[in-house]
Amino acid sequence: SVEIPNSVTSISNYAFSGCSGLTSVEIPNSVKSIGEEAFRGCSGLTSVEIPNSVTSIEWGVFYDCSSLKSVSIGNYVNSIGESVFYGCSGLKLVYLNAKKCSIVKDSNPSPGSFTSYGLTLVIGADVEKIEGGLLTSSNATKIVTQAATPPVITSQTFSDKSCPLYVPQGAYSKYWTTDIWEDFTDMRPIENPITK
Repeated sequence: SVEIPNSVTSISNYAFSGCSGLTSVEIPNSVKSIGEEAFRGCSGLTSVEIPNSVTSIEWGVFYDCSSLKSVSIGNYVNSIGESVFYGCSGLKLVYLNAKKCSIVKDSNPSPGSFTSYGLTLVIGADVEKIEGGLLTSSNATKIVTQAATPPVITSQTFSDKSCPLYVPQGAYSKYWTTDIWEDFTDMRPIENPITK
């Protein structure tokens, strides 16, 4: 396990790439950016919490982290590179609470940020805008949004609009009548409030 010191402000490209024995990493609130492929091939990692201090996550940061099961992305991430979680075959839960983020397109054709099957994507209550291809294949079991006001999204944000979309009960009509969100064919209200 690694506890990154508070003096660190950025995790550079390839910093822990190929460290298959790394099982946990604690990223402090001092870190502002995580460079390309910083944790690529860390097949022992099971969960990661990206703190609110981080503003950018570069291309392929967690590429091929096959044991990664859950990820939490903080409020101020405004830039996420494509293929960040490519090859994370065990990824089951992503909590995205970045208020305004965009998926930075790579010059080469890329499969989007998430490529795990059976994934639950939880969009936090603070999310206002998601630009670009966040989920670009039919790989989500479900999308759950806690945002009372539908975040602004683009037509590329979710390519599969047939997976279940759970929305706050009081905001059901808003999602049903908001551009792009209205294209989801299986929209369901959340009957009980999410507390955790």
